[in-house]
Amino acid sequence: MPAYSVLEYKSLPHGEGPGCIPAHLASRLAAVAQKSSFAGRGESGVLEDQRHALRARGVVGVIAADDCSLEVLPKIDVPAADGSAEERGEIRKRLVHMLAVALDLKIETGRLTDLDWQHETLLEILIRIFCDKLTEAVRRGMPRRYIAHEEDLSTLRGTLDLPRQFTHHAANPSRLACRFDELSEDIALNRIMKVTIAHLSRMSRRVANLQWLRELAFVYADIATVPVPALRWDEVVIDRTNRAWQALFGMAQLFLHKRYQTTSAGSGHGTALLFEMKTLFEEYVGRLVARSLEGTEFYVRLQGGREYCLTAINDGRRVFQTKPDILIRRDGQVVHVIDTKWKRISSRIDDPKQGVSQADVYQMMAYAHHYKAPKLTLLYPHYRGLGGTEGVQSRFRITGQETFLEIATVDVALMEDIVLRLREIIHGNGSVRRSWLEPGRGPTTLRGMTQRSPFRYFKTSPEVIRLAVMLYIRFPLSLRNVEDLLHERGIEVSHETVRFWWQRFGPMFATEIRRKRVSGMRSSRWRWHLDEVFVKINGVQHYLWRAVDHEGEVLEAFVSKRRDKKAALKFLRKLMKRHGQPEELVTDGLRSYGAALKALGAENRQVTGRWENYRIENSHQPSEGERGQCCGSGACEVFRSSSLSTPQFATTSTRIGASPAALCTSRPAPPLLPSGGRSVPVKIEPACRKRDEFAFV
Repeated sequence: MPAYSVLEYKSLPHGEGPGCIPAHLASRLAAVAQKSSFAGRGESGVLEDQRHALRARGVVGVIAADDCSLEVLPKIDVPAADGSAEERGEIRKRLVHMLAVALDLKIETGRLTDLDWQHETLLEILIRIFCDKLTEAVRRGMPRRYIAHEEDLSTLRGTLDLPRQFTHHAANPSRLACRFDELSEDIALNRIMKVTIAHLSRMSRRVANLQWLRELAFVYADIATVPVPALRWDEVVIDRTNRAWQALFGMAQLFLHKRYQTTSAGSGHGTALLFEMKTLFEEYVGRLVARSLEGTEFYVRLQGGREYCLTAINDGRRVFQTKPDILIRRDGQVVHVIDTKWKRISSRIDDPKQGVSQADVYQMMAYAHHYKAPKLTLLYPHYRGLGGTEGVQSRFRITGQETFLEIATVDVALMEDIVLRLREIIHGNGSVRRSWLEPGRGPTTLRGMTQRSPFRYFKTSPEVIRLAVMLYIRFPLSLRNVEDLLHERGIEVSHETVRFWWQRFGPMFATEIRRKRVSGMRSSRWRWHLDEVFVKINGVQHYLWRAVDHEGEVLEAFVSKRRDKKAALKFLRKLMKRHGQPEELVTDGLRSYGAALKALGAENRQVTGRWENYRIENSHQPSEGERGQCCGSGACEVFRSSSLSTPQFATTSTRIGASPAALCTSRPAPPLLPSGGRSVPVKIEPACRKRDEFAFV
């Protein structure tokens, strides 16, 4: 089957020679494109079947008819000859990278060679990546869930459904109305994977991919077949037990019903996997900007604001809603508005052909009026014909105001350090340093300098040091207990050496674990639960603010003397600075949360309701493994659940032969404060009458 390729806004002439497409095939592809939801939108349409050529518009992807296919690629300047196979392969790499960032997918392309990128279409590459990831996941085991069943059996299984037993089997006691749960693989996630495999089998034209899909279909033979409209997407829950399937679930959404693409099928027509480049570029840049400002005082909102330009005098109805692409807030105030445009501009923005359009300038002036932002940015893709490097190309001041408008570009062809380059464009001096664009250099590595190992002056291997510190911190062991355990394994160290390792490397290990947890919790940002409890510290009442994700994992804890707006605002800023911004924040009825979220511009993300916050209410209760050894009664609860670091760095220590009163005393936790300072022992009144000494980490 012939496969053709063309860049966006380029034409493929009719003909029989190389670089041409027969007229009848062009008509079939144009008919398939007409079924797309992107068709008929002017410059953002899919294909234009002209008299002598087939012209692509601002939509990229793959269009497949019964006997031919067409691949539309974006116009990205890559270091390769124009029109060559190398150029198409490099563009496909950039496009897959943009899709992975925009859709928040973890896509590994290490097994794809340069020849694969050059000779396979975008659709076949995505199918191959999906099959590779699904094969690896199936080898580790398919996800399973307990499914509730109700059956009439001769023997009791599970529990007896009394209402159904007496209403249906009152005259036939030989049958029992049983209600039980069964561990099954026939769940919503596996059904989605099976439907995706069948769908890709109809779209793929590559023999190797078809063979791979047939093998995977055989694995899912026992899973029920469900049509695409009947799939229960809302029943899929991604948690720590099936975290490896998150990327596969996202790719299934991409192939079946993701918002960036449309799949159309019909008798004799074919299928299409299409992406609107202006929407893809907007989401791509927005997610990179949010990632570049993580851990700062700035709050990024995509497609936020939604202020109205006009209000009707008669009925007060508001019309012409504004939706800026990217809003950057600080202390509840909008400080920067960024609007992305997927088009090439000239070095002079007032050029009537390739300059910035007046409509774009009017739009930014409306944003400046409604959001009172001191800085506005129009962000375009960078290309070689623009000259110079990426960054701010022009800077203007709006007449009569102290608001500045910047015209900036970003080079999507360079994937290295793009997050840091965007941060420099937004909050730097306006231009990216040329040394950053050189291979192997970036803002984190200086010339002639390399990062030194913190273990460079120690004879003991780093693995042994990490093991010793982990044993002492994670488990209720004394320094001499750790010394004995290492001695049994042939490692001769003194307990004072273990103490020195703990004091020197403990904060560093905690920082590493905290960084890994933050990076691994990106998928847990969809819902957080917040609550506060009363605690007494040295006889004085305080408030312990805590936040957990939807799995009950502790994100942050904070202690204050009040629970007003100021304390809630400080806690939320600290939480969002470390973990980013969630989609939903579940709180109780405390008004301080609403006032603080309104100051941060996130009041629409607050969720309050009865039984909504049970997740954190259960989290307030320490598990049995977190209780201190107190007189054998377990009444003294160690306050490990309030630790700001990972649970590995909050524990108790008991001594053999100590008195019962001494068993209630815990040693101070290691100095693992986020600022690097040492923890201060405080007095906490536990549930029992004894006063124990604990330490907040």
